[in-house]
Amino acid sequence: MGKIVTTSLITGQQTSTTPFKDKGKYGAREVRCVRRRLLLEALANELPSGTIRYLSKVVAIEESGFFKILHLTDGTTIKTK
Repeated sequence: MGKIVTTSLITGQQTSTTPFKDKGKYGAREVRCVRRRLLLEALANELPSGTIRYLSKVVAIEESGFFKILHLTDGTTIKTK
């Protein structure tokens, strides 16, 4: 296993490859395996309660100066930074 291959789920076409032993802009790359659940929990613990909305679908994104306003399918609007 010498590289990561990314494939489109829609087309089945390979979209990119990333060698494990390649050097990036800032030196050697480091690849780590992380369990998705643990990553999501760690990220969620750093945010205020109620910030994350699982299974929400965005129907529109509106620009309002520096901010973006997300419109969800349930009618909710969220102002971002």
